[in-house]
Amino acid sequence: ACTPQAEVPAATAAATNTSNPTIATTTTTKKQTTTPDTLPPVRRPRVVMDSSRPVADIKSTFPFDIPITRAEGDSLNSSTAFQTRGKPTILLFWLTTCYPCRLELAAIKKNYAAWQAETDFNLCAVSTDFVVNYDRFTAMVKKNEWPFPAFHDTDREFRKVMPGGLNGLPQVFVLDGEGQIVMH
Repeated sequence: ACTPQAEVPAATAAATNTSNPTIATTTTTKKQTTTPDTLPPVRRPRVVMDSSRPVADIKSTFPFDIPITRAEGDSLNSSTAFQTRGKPTILLFWLTTCYPCRLELAAIKKNYAAWQAETDFNLCAVSTDFVVNYDRFTAMVKKNEWPFPAFHDTDREFRKVMPGGLNGLPQVFVLDGEGQIVMH
């Protein structure tokens, strides 16, 4: 936006030289103006392409068939990574930018050993971050040293098959030994 120049009011100008009105000198003060040369750069929105498959092409029952990535960088499929082996399974969906998610992950880490001693279960933490945040995901996993596996939803497909579309995070799903959702 341009800022108009400010001038000294006429009454002040006339008062600067009252002895000779034809030689009246005035000083005008200028505020700095913004010109097209000094405008801040325009921030262009980042465009994120959806690389996920159509929902009809995704297996919608546990263990699904969704590409996931570990913090170490190796890619695998949820159908091989998520195995119940007859045990209850907890799927925790989270984002690196989500403060409540970080609190929940910290609380789970703190209690995980005691819970495992009480009952044997599987737990997988799945980040649903955009791929541009993958580095944040890896840094967070390495920093926190969670005692449970953490994965990145490579193509963000879990939102298409989980109840509620993963609208609002964190979200926790408890599955029984057969892979049926028993709590959400």
